[in-house]
Amino acid sequence: MASLRKGLSKFLRRQTNVQEAASYTRALAFVLGQTPKDGLASAIEVSQALLTDRIIRIYGEQPWPASISREQDPEDPAFLPPLAAHLPLSARDAVSLGVAGHSRLAWVDPWGWAGADEAPMITVWFGSKDKLFQIGKLPSERGMPPILQKRSDDGHGIQTEVNREDISLQLFHWPIVIDGDVAWAMVARVFSTRSQRLKLALSIQPMDLNGSHPIFSLKRDQQGNWFANGNPVLSIARPGKSIYSSIYGEESLWRRMQSGMKGLGSFNSFSINCSAGQCSAAEVFEADLEAGQQLSCFAIFSARKPLSSQLVRINQRSLWNGAIADKKGLMKAGAQIDVGELQWLFDAARYRLLIDSASSSLSGCMSCVALARLGFTQRAGERLGGFLKGDGDAAPELLAWAATEFLLWTGERSWLQAHGKHLVRLLDRLSEGNIQPSGAELFGPEGSLRWSEIWRVGALLNAVRVLRDEEEQRHRWGLAGSEGLEGLLEFLGPAPWSAAPNRAPSGASAALLAAAWIGLVPFDAKEVLQTLEFLDLHQHDGGVFLHGGAHIGATSMKLAIKQKCDPSLNGPAQLARYAASTGALPTARHKERGALRSGDDVLSAALFVLLLLDHVRFSPSEIRIGPAIQQCVNLPTPYGKIDFSRTEHGVSVFGRWRKGTKKILSWDSSLRQ
Repeated sequence: MASLRKGLSKFLRRQTNVQEAASYTRALAFVLGQTPKDGLASAIEVSQALLTDRIIRIYGEQPWPASISREQDPEDPAFLPPLAAHLPLSARDAVSLGVAGHSRLAWVDPWGWAGADEAPMITVWFGSKDKLFQIGKLPSERGMPPILQKRSDDGHGIQTEVNREDISLQLFHWPIVIDGDVAWAMVARVFSTRSQRLKLALSIQPMDLNGSHPIFSLKRDQQGNWFANGNPVLSIARPGKSIYSSIYGEESLWRRMQSGMKGLGSFNSFSINCSAGQCSAAEVFEADLEAGQQLSCFAIFSARKPLSSQLVRINQRSLWNGAIADKKGLMKAGAQIDVGELQWLFDAARYRLLIDSASSSLSGCMSCVALARLGFTQRAGERLGGFLKGDGDAAPELLAWAATEFLLWTGERSWLQAHGKHLVRLLDRLSEGNIQPSGAELFGPEGSLRWSEIWRVGALLNAVRVLRDEEEQRHRWGLAGSEGLEGLLEFLGPAPWSAAPNRAPSGASAALLAAAWIGLVPFDAKEVLQTLEFLDLHQHDGGVFLHGGAHIGATSMKLAIKQKCDPSLNGPAQLARYAASTGALPTARHKERGALRSGDDVLSAALFVLLLLDHVRFSPSEIRIGPAIQQCVNLPTPYGKIDFSRTEHGVSVFGRWRKGTKKILSWDSSLRQ
């Protein structure tokens, strides 16, 4: 490992060839399987950035995923000047696709590039006999072609459409389960407004959203299965007319196909190898079509095993109908919620939470709480149970809060019987007050002890409320929680709050408003208001400035408090401005440079949902429902589930209470029960 890092250090100080860059990447990929990832992540990212830079220098212009291509375009605000390494810093827009209960995810970028985690990407090129187009643009091209990308009407797939001259492309991606495992289906269709010969190419590229992704071997078998580095990457339902390929030392695949070079037209199987990891290939479909006729191709990518023999028996419609039926069955397990004009974004955020398989991090814990409040009790409970049995040392106070919050909103006694011992042990640790700084996602590597203390106190006080059978421990937890609550404002320091006594206030200060969000500090306390005032001056494009743009998580926390101060404020509607057309919410968004960090962030989705569900507020005597929610069925509250609807004739509510009847009011008018 030391020799690899030493080699990378030399690599940074001089020009080198692609083979050497690829050898470091290959060595690091091998070592990754034997070494903890935390110690290697930065080395892997650096090696990929170095290799990406070399490929860009050697090949010049060629199609890349949008995140890399935009950073090469001097006219794009995301432009990144040439450096010794190409790090993808902005234009990170992408949407994730997956199936609940399966850990693997695939990503589709705004230009239709698609690929699963840790796999090379597939892109589609199209054109006529004499011209070849991609969905996006090369850096030297003037103007961006109009690209439409959105979710399908049922929210399960991603549609991408583009027109180039008189030729149109429609591309569709969606997740499926086949042979008990998740994979992704894609359909590409091309047509023209006049009669001509059209081309459609499925191209396997040694690239991903972060840059170069070496492919050392690329093979196609007789059944139409493509393998990259020995792993299935693409299965095509019917064979194309020809195959084009390229390796290091040759022209790029794009230039070869644009030049009119003839591809391999007769093939049973095909394979290439490249020690520099620059194998690329495209299977091309061609047909002479009348105006309006379509040339289409159906394929499955990133399956665990070859599937071509099954594709002969399974058509795209049956796969689509099966996927939709599975999704509808999943959705029936949760509450049915109508949020009016924001339904498209709410549905996308809920979908992102359901397909997530995060660890017991901030994102994972918040997604569990959001799912529980959406009525997906079993799924949230299974994840939390797994977190408690696993390693919860990263943020034990946050995990304990999430678990007790889950119990507060669901009242799940069976879950408590199964996982109560783990939760009790965790709470006992917290009552001793020995915590570490956490929240690196928001505060940077040093984290914040103040942040950790907020969740420790919140978890202990929650535990007193929901774990009534643990009488002896409840007294100890209550005492520790009360002592923490009494000294919390002093511990958080002078306003505006900051991550630590030796750190200045910043956009991350918004995260500390969690103290008011979970009810430990009055939302109208002067320290809260002073922090809000500071954040109003520390913003980008109307959101809290953090990590280079309007940070969705930090902005959500700020809006949650402002929403409490001003019931007429619709916080979720303000967050909607940062969402992509697919409903994906990034970690942060720069007004001109696009998504920063993740383009489809779990924490952002969870906090958007929780901000919306903050329109359901409760106290011992009443429940109040805000204007963001138009209708709901089986929506959980700490006192039972409710049905609620607003119509032109008024509003109505039906409740199934665990403990007595509650008064239900609207923020804007009284409701009849």
